[in-house]
Amino acid sequence: MSQAIFRRTGLFVATGALFFASCSTTSRAPVGAGEIAPGEPLRLSTDVGAPTRAPVVKQDAAVPMSQVHPRTMATLGFVIGEQDFEVNNGARIVSGSNDAYGFVLKGEHFLESDLGFHVSINRNESSKIRLDDGVNPVVRGDVTSTNIFLGLAYRATVDDKFRLPVRFGPFFNQSEQEIPGSADGDIERSSLGVRLAAEPEYIVFQHSEDGKVRELSLFAEFGCGAGPAKVKDNADSEDAYAFNFNWEVGARYRMPSGLLVGLSYMAMKNHYGTTESYNNAVFFGVDDDFGGFMVTAGLRF
Repeated sequence: MSQAIFRRTGLFVATGALFFASCSTTSRAPVGAGEIAPGEPLRLSTDVGAPTRAPVVKQDAAVPMSQVHPRTMATLGFVIGEQDFEVNNGARIVSGSNDAYGFVLKGEHFLESDLGFHVSINRNESSKIRLDDGVNPVVRGDVTSTNIFLGLAYRATVDDKFRLPVRFGPFFNQSEQEIPGSADGDIERSSLGVRLAAEPEYIVFQHSEDGKVRELSLFAEFGCGAGPAKVKDNADSEDAYAFNFNWEVGARYRMPSGLLVGLSYMAMKNHYGTTESYNNAVFFGVDDDFGGFMVTAGLRF
């Protein structure tokens, strides 16, 4: 009889265990569209708004897609590096360089259609740069460069590990070369044209905390532009052409609050060709290059 009681008790325990196990797997609350259930890892499929499961991210709360791929980013960066200035005077290339510093202000926002807009403003200023061609008097002056880019943006690729925004639009560049003691004053170079840029970004990891995402990513930005230019001083003004090229590589860390910090290396090349000389005045072609390390802070939400 005792054996029968034990058999019945064991059967009852086993039945109860199976019942509670089935309840735990079927009583989960429904998950809204565009959200990830608590405790589940996250991976996005190629279909917009259709998340699938894979061991990528640990989730502690429902996470909206706006946290996984934020639509807005605004940053301010401070950069320290070197400014290099080259002049081709027809006979030889004369160059000089010195320490420089600058700032970079960027903003970008995407709509649900993945179309958006982008703005970036970059200004660099060098210490005195010495130019000596062995014939003319030695020039020792500051070089200041300003770059402004306003572009339409499009997220060409968005998935669980990768983002690729592409930007296209007008740019403006201005370079001011100080010429101490010159009767004609300083030389100002400016250009207005169109620019194309892309910024692939690789997501190293994402972790959620109460529906907010903590993220580490690596990125690389590349851009180029071209357009007509104007070169002038106090006496003459001539037409020319210009093009520029920039690149930046670095890492970004986004906190659950949306605060973003980053470290990168950036480089910018601005080239101005020799002027057309319609007024019998010649401004030789120059390369105005800047490169340095940048610390960035801002918001991404």
